[in-house]
Amino acid sequence: MMNLDKRMVLVGWALSTLASFTNACSLTGLQLDINFEKNTSSIAANEEKILSAWFIGKTSSMEYSTIYIDTTYQRNDLKSKIIAKQRMENIRKIIELMNHKNIPTESTSGPDNYNSSDHLDYSHDTVKIILEPACTKSGTCCH
Repeated sequence: MMNLDKRMVLVGWALSTLASFTNACSLTGLQLDINFEKNTSSIAANEEKILSAWFIGKTSSMEYSTIYIDTTYQRNDLKSKIIAKQRMENIRKIIELMNHKNIPTESTSGPDNYNSSDHLDYSHDTVKIILEPACTKSGTCCH
């Protein structure tokens, strides 16, 4: 597992790389947020449908080099950490069933950067999935 700083650099790089291509063409919808009910790792049926439709639609129209699954948990909270990892694993299993192109998957989970105990923790109930187009490595996305 990567630490939070490395994850933020990786996500930042991926988004900035994608952003650099958006002026010349459209690479939109490459990130999906899956929302969970508080304190549960089970994916709601409607969220599973959204994930399935999104993943199948995206992977049928473009080649991808990596699938990133990312989540955070509340710092110093073991229960939050366990739930975050279970959520990530549940999403990975669903993606694995649809991943007929064998796109490599990278999962990262780490504590948030908030030190305040009173911040809103809704972000801990969301898992992000990011598809990295294969063309970002070669710089040929819009050529």
